[in-house]
Amino acid sequence: MVLQSDYPEEELVGMDLYTIMRVFKRIWEKHQNNLSKPKHVIRKYPYTVEERKIQIIDRVKKEEKLDFITLALEINDRIYVIFTFLAILELVQTQKLYVTAGEGYNNFWIKEKAENVAEA
Repeated sequence: MVLQSDYPEEELVGMDLYTIMRVFKRIWEKHQNNLSKPKHVIRKYPYTVEERKIQIIDRVKKEEKLDFITLALEINDRIYVIFTFLAILELVQTQKLYVTAGEGYNNFWIKEKAENVAEA
């Protein structure tokens, strides 16, 4: 039952309690569906790939070689591990570091490239 009028009070005249409850139920269900839709949130993280690159280079200069797992798990945050991995990839691509594979799964060492050591 859809009532349309130029005056809202005229629409209420022909409605009974059951009709109002059905309308309320539809509105409530629509509202609940809107609340249950996924929300995409953009966050600014307290670290960047550039910062991680600088930190990794500093650590490699101090400690001849680094274990990736130890480096990545300094902070217990999945995004931190991703930032660390991306920073390592960029440093390897720019040939500032190189990676040596170890035995086992996700076991590799990060070392400073020999040319960078000679330039310093």
